[in-house]
Amino acid sequence: PMAAALGLDFCTKTKRNYAPVRLGGTIGYTLPGFLFGALFARDLKNVFLIYAVLVALSCAATMLYPIKQEKQSPAVTADGKKVSMFSLIKDPLVIFLLMSNMVAFMGSSCYTYLPLYAQELGFDNALCGQLSAIAAVPEILLFLTIDRALKKIPPKTMIYIALGLQ
Repeated sequence: PMAAALGLDFCTKTKRNYAPVRLGGTIGYTLPGFLFGALFARDLKNVFLIYAVLVALSCAATMLYPIKQEKQSPAVTADGKKVSMFSLIKDPLVIFLLMSNMVAFMGSSCYTYLPLYAQELGFDNALCGQLSAIAAVPEILLFLTIDRALKKIPPKTMIYIALGLQ
């Protein structure tokens, strides 16, 4: 969530699209499933070593983020009104999104068991990792097309369509 917030902040300040930044995160999620699958198939203990190395590299990389500590001003709407957390929680669309996200997350937790089922079908660990990576491919298609879609469909309508497709 912090990386997403930093990316969104960067894109807002530099007037860039957020979709390519988020696309990088999705590709960063899917590539290890393909690249490390064969390594994990040989010895599952490699998962822990590689994870530790990648987390250490990620921590080091965050130290390189070009962040200036600025005094935080209160969030404001386009017409200059202050926004508080309480006003967000009262917004019916925010409540709807939070509830929808909770329901969608419960449904998507089936991906946790996808590798176990694949293993039961006879897949090895390498293919199980690749199968999990393939599950994220629709995100890549979304981030490649979202800017064009948002020019034709209002964001609020897009949210409803996305929730309906889940």
